[in-house]
Amino acid sequence: MAASIVGSGLGLIFWMVAARLYPPETVGRAAAMVSAAILVGTLAQLNLAAVYVRFLGLAGRRAVRFVATGYVLTITLAVVGALGFAVSGLGDAYIGASWPERLLFVALAVMTMVFGIQDSVLTALRRATTVMVSNILLAVSKLSLLVSFVLFALPVDIVLAWLVPMTVILAVVSFRIFFRYLPATAEQGDDGLWPGVRKLGSFVGAEYLKGLLGMLPPTLIPLVVVQVLGVGANAYFTVPWTINGAIMALFWSTSGAFVAEGVAKRGLSYPSLSLLLKINGVIVTIGFAAELVTANVVLDLMGARYADHGAELLRWLAVGLPFEAITGILITFVWLEGRLWFLVGLQVLDNIVFLGLGLGLLRSQGIAAIGIAFFVSQALLGLSSLGPVIRRVKAARRSGTHTSDGLTPPPGPAARPTQPVMAGVATGAGGPSVARTSTPESEARGPLAAPIQDSASILVDGTCPPFVPAGATGRGFPRGRHAALAPRKASGER
Repeated sequence: MAASIVGSGLGLIFWMVAARLYPPETVGRAAAMVSAAILVGTLAQLNLAAVYVRFLGLAGRRAVRFVATGYVLTITLAVVGALGFAVSGLGDAYIGASWPERLLFVALAVMTMVFGIQDSVLTALRRATTVMVSNILLAVSKLSLLVSFVLFALPVDIVLAWLVPMTVILAVVSFRIFFRYLPATAEQGDDGLWPGVRKLGSFVGAEYLKGLLGMLPPTLIPLVVVQVLGVGANAYFTVPWTINGAIMALFWSTSGAFVAEGVAKRGLSYPSLSLLLKINGVIVTIGFAAELVTANVVLDLMGARYADHGAELLRWLAVGLPFEAITGILITFVWLEGRLWFLVGLQVLDNIVFLGLGLGLLRSQGIAAIGIAFFVSQALLGLSSLGPVIRRVKAARRSGTHTSDGLTPPPGPAARPTQPVMAGVATGAGGPSVARTSTPESEARGPLAAPIQDSASILVDGTCPPFVPAGATGRGFPRGRHAALAPRKASGER
């Protein structure tokens, strides 16, 4: 939990410092460039972040080839897509028209995409400490470089503060993944639960479409703001959007914490659900109050213009937060039930209302239009989700557990949970996908230890949108929020 809070704070501080040290036009341009890079990366990564979270733990001897093939395929697609976007002229307002600027954008798109996939690979391999250290190191390095650029009056782009440390960290961690972690998994893994081509194809298709729909609003909106209102307005938009996104990232990382240990026990107990609801209720309540009451105070730290232009947006995002949390609980249930195509439909409905209303009001209401659209879309979904959520909670209380697709408890003493756990889903940053019996280490660590650290990557980037797929991660979990982790039954299991 502390790692997530630290990561979230560092991500916000990055943009706050940038806002204090650079003109709004420079900040807005950098934020738009990052959003465009994430959009291209989302299109190229085929939502492999969710696929690895779900299936890497089942790959066994296929693990190295499974990950290597995905890396090669997605990097190739990202290079082609980013280069095509850069030379098309669509992003000249924030990318630039020179070849060094275009190549910088291509590198940023590739690295941000691979970094997201890498987090999911590490999460599936249960390397929570590596996720935590790499993401916090990235956040600290970004901030340090940003300040150094100003202190030494270096005429370089803000995005280099992202790209340079990200490249170094990726090189080091990728070496450990392919030469240490994956070979160890291949030696001890059991690939007897590996899904057939049909199941894997259906999962990839649904996840890709759902992840793409979830990433459109957070990455498309900043680009539209630049085109309609200018790069300066995008700077005023970015900070409130990031603040709200960090709160929901913490919401989803907490859900993922219960998921990871729950997958090991293959069951969702009512005590787990009750504890999850209480913790996330506290997160949303504190976030709602902080955004609503301190909007002017927080934004004024970056300058009076940020408070003048962004306070109304932040307040609209605050009042939509509780409704998004209700929808998030329903998404968690449906996720557990393996109903991915239902989530696709839910995402389509949300995008139609949010994007339609936001884009329609943008010229007349300015960036506050995005907050209004967010509140309306989340209120509609949240109120519609309240009944189904209550019914599921009552059913779980009566039965003592929530039955998920394929999550029948294995026979034997190991099937009996000894602490509240939640199984079957992962946040955008992920959670382990292989069903395992509990171990002394996992029992001692508890459900809130490693998985919350796994989600630090969502928080440190500083661009997390409020409606998280991604980690989960939804309007904005950059790594894909909804990953169903219901393991198939082993052969012979009834």
